[in-house]
Amino acid sequence: MSTEEKRLTYKLLNLEELSKEQTKRMFFLLQENYNSVDPKIFKEELYKKDFILIFADQEQQIQGFTSIAINPAQTGTKKYNIIFSGDTVISPDFWGTRELVKAWIYSLGRIVATDPHKKYYWNLNSKGHRTYLLLPIFCRKYYPGLGNRNAPELFKILDRVSTLLYPDIWNPTKGIIDYPFSQGELKPELAAASYKKIKNKHIEFYLQKNPGFIKGQELACLTEMCLENMIGFPKKHFSEGLKNPIK
Repeated sequence: MSTEEKRLTYKLLNLEELSKEQTKRMFFLLQENYNSVDPKIFKEELYKKDFILIFADQEQQIQGFTSIAINPAQTGTKKYNIIFSGDTVISPDFWGTRELVKAWIYSLGRIVATDPHKKYYWNLNSKGHRTYLLLPIFCRKYYPGLGNRNAPELFKILDRVSTLLYPDIWNPTKGIIDYPFSQGELKPELAAASYKKIKNKHIEFYLQKNPGFIKGQELACLTEMCLENMIGFPKKHFSEGLKNPIK
């Protein structure tokens, strides 16, 4: 079956809408793609989130998910809100499907629309290049990035947020969340794919910034979520999300 035939549908759920069966399936997907995952830590982190975006195949089997928290650890201020991305997993069988990007950016637009008088910043901590690549796909400016994509002025906010979230393991010099023991690292065969795509300049940049991703280290990233910062087809879906705020 081709990627185009492997269509996914998506739902943005409040945490309380998530069933036990769905939670089990989500952890199963995490185990399939990452080593060193702990069910207790998974649940503890999941229950800190506000929304879960799930992706299901034609048989309604969950094939991917991402978790979202708004202003965790009081990271929001009077001027801005923080959208925090938690665990993000997609079954390798569905890598490359456009529905994933569409659903994510549309959902972010819906969240941003709930408080239009504040700025929103998306805090993405990336365990692998596939997650990091969402930034150049979505945005004109972000931190850290290559060339004119890089927005070092965002570091001040990123440093504040990361210090609040990870006071003992945030390394501002390297821009890395440096866990004392792995909270989950890509399986070796999936991590190897990063090195096979080294000709991609954004992947090469990611590997330079976070060589410890193979041990579960995360690269802390930040971008502003606003229409002016969106590019390409994601801009259209973000705009549609802005017209449909979460109630």
